[in-house]
Amino acid sequence: MKSHLVIAAIGALLTIYLVKFHSPASYTEDQWDSEFMNFVSEFRKSYGSQEDFVARREIFKQNYLQNIKHNNEGDQSYKLGVNQFSDLTEQEFKKILGLRIPNRRTITIDNSLSKVGDTIVDWRNDKVVAGVKDQSSCGSCWAFSAVGALESAYALKGNALTTFSEQQLVDCSWGFGNEGCNGGWMDQAFNYLKGKDICKTDDFRAYNARDNNACDESKCSSGIRVVGISGVPAGNADALDAALSHGPVSVAVDASNWSQYRGGVF
Repeated sequence: MKSHLVIAAIGALLTIYLVKFHSPASYTEDQWDSEFMNFVSEFRKSYGSQEDFVARREIFKQNYLQNIKHNNEGDQSYKLGVNQFSDLTEQEFKKILGLRIPNRRTITIDNSLSKVGDTIVDWRNDKVVAGVKDQSSCGSCWAFSAVGALESAYALKGNALTTFSEQQLVDCSWGFGNEGCNGGWMDQAFNYLKGKDICKTDDFRAYNARDNNACDESKCSSGIRVVGISGVPAGNADALDAALSHGPVSVAVDASNWSQYRGGVF
């Protein structure tokens, strides 16, 4: 029995030693090179100069170490890890994908709504929420937010879950205050759509993360029409609860520290 305990203790010490030895904090430069090249290959990255390559490798290394630190800090509800943004600083990520307020509009942030009420609804369980989409390097989050809510509203009317065209909003809603990849707002997208058809994804041009396309509304003869819009008053948790009980709500959120997200509930 004693010999078994000794062997077990040695095995435990060996495991701890290996974990410590192979932790990123103790990586050699060759190991960092290997990790970075795996990242470059997986996400098909390319850099214009050797200097840029070296700088991106260092940013990747610092993000990687910060991710490990976060993941090891107690019982986290979400994990950070390597993704397509791991060679960007937080400032660069925010500049590329942060909320962009159109030049023709100002906004006041209302922090009085500290929490939503006790209503908990996961509309995915009802199969009325489309899958995750990728806006790429275009400030079009407003279009994706608006379209997501419309897809769910249509499905909740008893129709098959159908994906709609974000590119239509990017291309066609400039006259309502939106500015394509340079920013926009969901209510302005809804105002553009009110009284007209929204295109199904397959009927309009494929999303291309660019805003220099001609608007061709003739493709939007789906018969799926937005007839009304309802907003939630700022700071009114009860109104937000009531809206969420009827279906998914279109919102804008501060995503400036989401760049290294890998999984879990943020």
